[in-house]
Amino acid sequence: MRYKTYKGKPTKYQSRRFNQHKGLILIIIILILSFGWLYESKKEPKGILYQEQTESVATGQIEGNTEVLMIGLSSVNPEAEQEVWEASFKACKKHGIDTYECASDLVAMAGVETGGYFNFKAVGDGGLSKGILQIHQGYHPDITDEQAFDPYFSADWTLARMINNGYKEDRDLAVRLHNGGINWRTLAYLKKVDSRK
Repeated sequence: MRYKTYKGKPTKYQSRRFNQHKGLILIIIILILSFGWLYESKKEPKGILYQEQTESVATGQIEGNTEVLMIGLSSVNPEAEQEVWEASFKACKKHGIDTYECASDLVAMAGVETGGYFNFKAVGDGGLSKGILQIHQGYHPDITDEQAFDPYFSADWTLARMINNGYKEDRDLAVRLHNGGINWRTLAYLKKVDSRK
């Protein structure tokens, strides 16, 4: 910008006005970005609708329950994650626990155990831990491969075991006990689970 002054330099007044204009432009840009962020945050979250199905015994028809939840899928395998959500909701309802919080715990644990892939056939610990919740067959030899690889069985069995370990009274303790005992490693596991919720 060239000013109509001596040697083309701005006066103090012109410099002050120019800086005021820069500040005003900066404020306008910040407001535009803020409104854009606010607009994006008000949009419906991306994900899938999970509607629990109930079967009418009298008619044999499937009817939709009133409970409809939006589940944001964040994994690299959304179809498998969807099935893990469904298995988790079913297990929580069976055991009479608040469905969303309970299901989100199981899904977060499955996400941590499988590295976000929700691979039903996941195998770890030298071939001893299997399925989405890594049931350790060394400690639980009564669990077959077929059961461990079934997400519905795995969610139900794991939740029953967590309830037995005090899940309803101390959720953090039960999540840590699922991963072993009370030590630094299981504390890190709990933090990973919490970060996925």
